[in-house]
Amino acid sequence: MKKIILLCVMALLMNVQSVSAHSKLESSAPTEGETITGDVPEITLTFNTSIEELSSFTVVKDDGSDVPVENAAVSGSTLTGTVPKDLENGSYKINFKIVGEDSHVVEGTTSFTVKREEPVQEEQPAPEVKKEEKKKNETAEAKSTETEKENKSYVVPALIAAAAAVIAYSIIRRKNK
Repeated sequence: MKKIILLCVMALLMNVQSVSAHSKLESSAPTEGETITGDVPEITLTFNTSIEELSSFTVVKDDGSDVPVENAAVSGSTLTGTVPKDLENGSYKINFKIVGEDSHVVEGTTSFTVKREEPVQEEQPAPEVKKEEKKKNETAEAKSTETEKENKSYVVPALIAAAAAVIAYSIIRRKNK
């Protein structure tokens, strides 16, 4: 009987440890730290697992003002949305809050900069991004500062297992007296 209880407790604890993997940001467009010299394309955040429809993101300028996000949508592991194409020069943060397929809420931030050349009296064609920089931006993975808010789902099963072990021990001890 003791062996069965011990095996059950061990099985519960081993199962609890395997549940700790969470969704994380794999890539973004614009990429982390990218400097955009033209219109801002659609914002795309791609995660390592599927995400739920409740997932969202906001865009905030460095002065703290919110940038309107339109057409936000979730498709599999991707969260997309559009912002006004004529963003002012400055730094922007994309703050995301997603619900992973494991039901854990994951929050994080990635940033980019808009740096358009100031208009000159004579019209000049807009400068193109160098091929090397463009290739670097396309292939670089987004480095995000993710703050996972885990609900510590492993604590409850561990407490239940511990309580079951104590109760089983008490029952066995009473029967042996």
